[in-house]
Amino acid sequence: MQPTDRRRRWRRALIGLPLVVVGAGLTWVVLVVVELSSYEDPAEADRRAAVLEAELLRLPGVVTASVVHQDNWVVRGDLDASLDVEPGSDLAEIADEAERLAWLSDFDVVESVDVHVRVPDPTGVPGPTESRSYAEECAESSGSWCTSVAVLEDRYGPRPG
Repeated sequence: MQPTDRRRRWRRALIGLPLVVVGAGLTWVVLVVVELSSYEDPAEADRRAAVLEAELLRLPGVVTASVVHQDNWVVRGDLDASLDVEPGSDLAEIADEAERLAWLSDFDVVESVDVHVRVPDPTGVPGPTESRSYAEECAESSGSWCTSVAVLEDRYGPRPG
């Protein structure tokens, strides 16, 4: 092989390398933009959280309700509802209705649902609580801290939309 042939091959390789790097970079940018655009708009999530909070506040005995929905590149479709209730309220009954409302809410993506119901104590001593956690990927057989969201679908039907 001639020395000039080797030089030509190296030149072609060196010319092609930046094109490959630029192409890979553009592909990465497109994938990131597509992935980021698939998340729920934060303003819309706040509006939907306010609607769910209002529904939760209509439940008998509920004093305060807080709803947080996270749908971003770190946390995908996490819905957390925390309720304070009056002393003497049936925590399990309120938690049942809260999980139903959360599951059937109009958030675009819900992959996990956490419901926390408690009786606040003005002295700072923790009062009675009822907590439930559901997630798409939950290892129930290993004594996991959560239950599969399939249980919610069995109880209340498929999510809207």
